[in-house]
Amino acid sequence: MNQTGIYIGRGTPEMRGELLDFLNLAFGMNGHDRDLLKWLPKLYNEENDPCGHNYVITENGRIRAAVGVYPRTLHVLDETVMTYGVGNVAVHPYHRSKGYMKLLMNRAVQDMIEDGADMSDLGGRRQRYQYFSYESGGSNASFHFDTYSMRHCFGDAPMKEFRFEPVTDPESPWLEPIRRLHDKRPLHMERTADRFFGIASSWGEQLYVILEGERFAGYFIGPLRELTLTDEADFTDVLRAYTAEHGSLDLALPQYETGMIETAHKLCFSYSMCTDKYFSLFRFRKVVSAFMKLKASRIPLMDGSLTVQTEGRAGREVFRITVQNGIPSVTDAEEEPEIVLEHKEAELFFFGLLSPARTKHPLAAAWFPLPIRIEYADQV
Repeated sequence: MNQTGIYIGRGTPEMRGELLDFLNLAFGMNGHDRDLLKWLPKLYNEENDPCGHNYVITENGRIRAAVGVYPRTLHVLDETVMTYGVGNVAVHPYHRSKGYMKLLMNRAVQDMIEDGADMSDLGGRRQRYQYFSYESGGSNASFHFDTYSMRHCFGDAPMKEFRFEPVTDPESPWLEPIRRLHDKRPLHMERTADRFFGIASSWGEQLYVILEGERFAGYFIGPLRELTLTDEADFTDVLRAYTAEHGSLDLALPQYETGMIETAHKLCFSYSMCTDKYFSLFRFRKVVSAFMKLKASRIPLMDGSLTVQTEGRAGREVFRITVQNGIPSVTDAEEEPEIVLEHKEAELFFFGLLSPARTKHPLAAAWFPLPIRIEYADQV
């Protein structure tokens, strides 16, 4: 590392202490109850090599900007998608307006593409990250429940007695059945056994096991995030028990959870639709194919065929999307495309809650948006 000038590149292990101090400063952390290492040990513990996952700019040996890029494997049914989470994008308050964020973000995106990433995800301000190819994607159905709505739906009708116990010990015997259940989710990020507890504890959240007597019935994180049940028939009684205990509940369900959405819609006080995160797709054909299969596994798709050309950040792709007898396939194509989309327009077309381009094509409006999603505990 050049100690007398400007260094631009990956962080080095000896930078870890300064990197954490810099990020805590940039994000207004106090180093005690608000501290990135405490919130996100999955990223900033020494063994997870936080500096190696950060692009930094130093001036005279002092960190002035950083962008974290963290590779993860997303399982979509039997497909795997390599997605890179982008986080801790920060510039020192005294060193802004030098183009540091732009330089690091563009380098990070180009490296992701060269490393074979299928897509990337992040959170933040939409216009800020549109410059670097990111656009809003995914959709959640959000429901509000309270004791009023439950009383009118059920009165004094009996229900199963569920209890929700916090899992606070990384050696808890509940972690193995929870992890096995997590890995059965149709859409889930790969979490190894040694890292599962740390990931589930991200952002200061608490992992809970759901029990009926001694029966393991499922788990959730924080305020019923990532709710996963061994038997979906328990969903109604879990909602009732949680609402009775806490008074109210705001629950966001991914698009593909059609059974729980149907039940929640009947019981909720109010509901809305909202976007999930911001995504940049580097391999449109592969990612569209994976999520078409996921959607078709839960929601009937109209038969038809559509050829699309995407002018993506990683290059041009031309592919044909076909649904026959409800079964989708996405293959490379050589014929003239019916639709040509630039990068961010294509992201909205396939994954956006709203897409002006999609409204012009009835078949696309019937198929999309696709249920792309990153669970809160997996976000960076």
